[in-house]
Amino acid sequence: MGCHASKATKPQPGTPLTRTPGHHTTLLGRLSHDKSSPKLLAGADAAAKTPTSRRGDASRPSVTPASTDAGKAKPVPPVDVDDVAKLELQALADAVAAEIPQGLRICILGSTAFRNPESEAVVTALASRLASFLKGSSAVVLTGGMPGVQEFMAKGLSHNGFDRIMNLVFMGQESSYGVGEDLVAGMDLDERRKVFASLGHVYLCIEGGPGVAQEAKDAFERGAFVLPIASTGGASSGLFGFPLGALEQSRFATAAEWACLTEPAEPEAVAEAVVKILHRAAPSLDETSMPHVEDRMQTEVAACPNATRMLEPCLTACWHDQRPKSSLLCL
Repeated sequence: MGCHASKATKPQPGTPLTRTPGHHTTLLGRLSHDKSSPKLLAGADAAAKTPTSRRGDASRPSVTPASTDAGKAKPVPPVDVDDVAKLELQALADAVAAEIPQGLRICILGSTAFRNPESEAVVTALASRLASFLKGSSAVVLTGGMPGVQEFMAKGLSHNGFDRIMNLVFMGQESSYGVGEDLVAGMDLDERRKVFASLGHVYLCIEGGPGVAQEAKDAFERGAFVLPIASTGGASSGLFGFPLGALEQSRFATAAEWACLTEPAEPEAVAEAVVKILHRAAPSLDETSMPHVEDRMQTEVAACPNATRMLEPCLTACWHDQRPKSSLLCL
């Protein structure tokens, strides 16, 4: 499409994201609509690199082939469609990332309708605790603009005073949450899911089906911190191909905290465990603006033997290939 929004001014840390009346989405485009064949792609690539015989006449390229020792023209190397698709997706992801304020990105994954009768209470408690924890920080919470867990979490965060929320939607979709800011991140649901899985630092998972499992798998394989509340069931409990490594106790959690996520527990206990784990894993949060959290958690942080191995340095090293690719984060 080639449609790109003008660069938005980055909000300062702690500043809520607000909608502009009548402008609910920021339009971002991908590089092309169709899946071109290797032959067409190769021809386009060759034409782009060679001069034309007549100025402005792109239909008749004047090709000056490179000669080999045998005097034969060197063939144009074929273009791999999969490689082009990956580059295209990365370009789209980069464009979307440029529109998201800097700071820790916490992504919410979950069912489009609650399946477990306990899950709604868990999300309610988590939204309250998470909002208190994130207020004044540079963190941004991302959703996929879907109903169910994501909508409930976004509205709960806003209700509790945290408004740095962005909803990544696909073309023609709107979150209709009434909170946060919508941002187009794909031509369709599949493309939006791939972009969503490529942008977050942390993925909180509640329930979920095959789509959630795939997004969690993609995020986990690139080194993101995937934190499932397994007791809610569905993908978060290991179904549908959810990454099994993410179900192992995180290095940022104590045994008691991890048990709150994997076994039936009071919603408040689950929410508190999640926030404690995030506190250890997310050094980019502005802890000075949350002294009540810092004081309450000082003992637990000291008790965690791996608490000093924070998330973002690990992510940075992983993204720059400074760690073995088989060495995954937060296991």
